[in-house]
Amino acid sequence: MKAVSLFGGLHSFFRLKLGIMAAAICPACQEQLAVGVQFCITCGAEVEHFTAVSLSEPRRYDLDALRGFAMLLGIVLHAAIPFIPYWTKGDSGGELLMVVVGCIHGFRMPLFFMLSGFFTTMLWRRRGLQDVVKHRLRRVGLPLLAGVFTVLPLVWAGWIGGYIISGTDVDYDQTAEHYAQEINGEQLSSEIKDNGEGEDVRKPASEESENTFGFAHMWFLWFLLWMLPGFTIITAATGWFGRKRGGDRLIPSPIVTVILCTIPFLTFIPQNNMNMGEPTFGAALSDTIIPNWDVLCYYVCFFAFGALVYDRRNGEGRPLIESLGRYWFVQLTVALLLLFPLGLWLIGENRELASLLQVAFAWMASFGLIGLFHQVMSGGNFRVRWLSDASYWMYLLHLPLVFVAQGIVARFPTHALINFVFICGIVTPLLLLSYRYLVRYSFVGTLLNGARTRGADDAERVKLSATNAGHR
Repeated sequence: MKAVSLFGGLHSFFRLKLGIMAAAICPACQEQLAVGVQFCITCGAEVEHFTAVSLSEPRRYDLDALRGFAMLLGIVLHAAIPFIPYWTKGDSGGELLMVVVGCIHGFRMPLFFMLSGFFTTMLWRRRGLQDVVKHRLRRVGLPLLAGVFTVLPLVWAGWIGGYIISGTDVDYDQTAEHYAQEINGEQLSSEIKDNGEGEDVRKPASEESENTFGFAHMWFLWFLLWMLPGFTIITAATGWFGRKRGGDRLIPSPIVTVILCTIPFLTFIPQNNMNMGEPTFGAALSDTIIPNWDVLCYYVCFFAFGALVYDRRNGEGRPLIESLGRYWFVQLTVALLLLFPLGLWLIGENRELASLLQVAFAWMASFGLIGLFHQVMSGGNFRVRWLSDASYWMYLLHLPLVFVAQGIVARFPTHALINFVFICGIVTPLLLLSYRYLVRYSFVGTLLNGARTRGADDAERVKLSATNAGHR
């Protein structure tokens, strides 16, 4: 009896603190439903009389901008890595750039997949599971398929062209292998073997994936397609079992809350199992058709967290996603000044503790950035929204331009940081101009972001300007 009372008390506490956004009551299980749902998150029962327009939520300008920001950081990340050696080991500026690379890599893709999970659930709630599948195949699958025959050849052409421009005397067979290791994320395996002399012998991960096709920097699209069946099966099974059981609760609200609290700790397992032979900060990379399962599971954790957090509210009745970064200044300070340097320093010294700090950094930095963008980007800004749309195109096409720009600066004995700024300063405007004049209103823009017209853009600009003026 005491156990039942305790569970009931915990259930009430969780519903109060992390309850879902109430707009109606599920007719099958009496669970509170989120705004705009078609299916009950607890029992999966279909909700009748769904009206998308009347129950739709405001656009999440802050999270949309943050997702675009994560995309654009990929350009900064790859510009700093000397694929075409425009700085050499021992260069102080280059060493600083690699610290920047480690920092960005530590949180960028975890944050991206968390936001992707959030927006996937949002799409499911508003338009149903069938539209989720169609949307993901159209906006993720088709660009990836097209990129295999267009972007990937450009990547290799840009890499070869960068080396030719740089004038570097290089063995192309050896360099091609080095490039494949860099772009495919083929690091040394962390599985240590004793060679009989007390020395660590590590097996290169490249031996396991030799001659395997890779998606290069488009690997994240492939990962999203891997996650789509899982999301579809789980949501469909939830509805089916819920109807089969006559509306009995399949996943009680407190259990969802416990899952949300558990997921961040679970990410330690795949992080610690990843190939960490080389001193890197953050998740290993995997771009092959059969992915590294530890890497995939790592990002699935962030995707699942974002998907589950969509329906939750805090004790004040506000979306929980906004509360995650309530103390964003403290969170970002701790992440950048404590967790990141400690985690970086412990690589090679204490793998388990380093993995724990890397995981903590990824979550805390992600929560802090969510809070920061909610603070400064919630109102909506047409230029920011336009840039968020452009970020998809810019990320897909940036790598060939980065290689060529690295080849150009490699000819000049300039400081690494100056070269880095030059690369970003040349590549970014070219990508922005190409999106503005060649992509946004074309079939390519429709494929990536949906149909955009100049008239709709003008109307949106006026609407957001009026809204922001009214809030001043």
